[in-house]
Amino acid sequence: MTQTFTKDNTVLAKLFAEEDIHVVHRQAHTASFDVKKRELVLPILKFMSKDIQDLMTLHEVGHAFWTTVDMMRETSERKIHHSIVNILEDVRIEKMIQEKYKGSKVIFKRGYQELIKNNFFETKGKDINSYNLIDRINLHFKHHENVEFSDDEMVWVKKADATKTCAEVLDLAEELHTFMKEQQESQESMTDMNAMSAPSGESGDGESGEGMEGFGEDSGEQEMKEILQDPFTSETETEESGGSESGESESEGSDSSESTDGESDDSSEEKSSGSDGEETEDTTDEKTTK
Repeated sequence: MTQTFTKDNTVLAKLFAEEDIHVVHRQAHTASFDVKKRELVLPILKFMSKDIQDLMTLHEVGHAFWTTVDMMRETSERKIHHSIVNILEDVRIEKMIQEKYKGSKVIFKRGYQELIKNNFFETKGKDINSYNLIDRINLHFKHHENVEFSDDEMVWVKKADATKTCAEVLDLAEELHTFMKEQQESQESMTDMNAMSAPSGESGDGESGEGMEGFGEDSGEQEMKEILQDPFTSETETEESGGSESGESESEGSDSSESTDGESDDSSEEKSSGSDGEETEDTTDEKTTK
């Protein structure tokens, strides 16, 4: 078990962010950043190490620099699935913060390796390559080993790695969600055809009708955690989580919400695959990042 290590990263966070952000250390599921109130929350974890704390600090500073309130508002207005946006935005801001502070690359690598070792993403004993595409993209960019992609899927991995602006992230999230739904529908169609052609009394292939691996109704069991609190958390998620981190009630247009542990939403219509496993509505507002 990683030794508990908690230090006051307030000065470091402010120096990195190049602004007088408000930094809070408290009991929380993970780190978060309120893009409107400019408040960065660092959690106190039982397996916290210096590398993990510095990783979380740098990650949230990345959101302070490049994740905007306008981006969150547009996510809601365009009804883009927030979990997919969240993961793709993580990829973008982590790449940018490591480019800005080149010495941070080793911190990200070591920090994620420690989180994986401590099962922060709850992947131990699970077949991660049965996860849906967006969940595997999330693990891949968080330094999880042995994440596999088909040739068609690698196109999306490369696109995720190439985003530079908020607009590019939003457009890619829309395109990827459409691709995943089409893949699911194709799998379901093939399953139906196999079932129809099977002899009486036999179920045929794909009896469960789940469609795309990890993208069907059972995909909600894929509980993974993200370093980044979902900046696009819906009001429904906030109510379920209690919104108790800041002690403030959440209302439409509010800017902070309690950690959702990075669980993704995976069904094809109201859910899409993010990084966790809870169903959430696509009624997003201006919320915190995590």
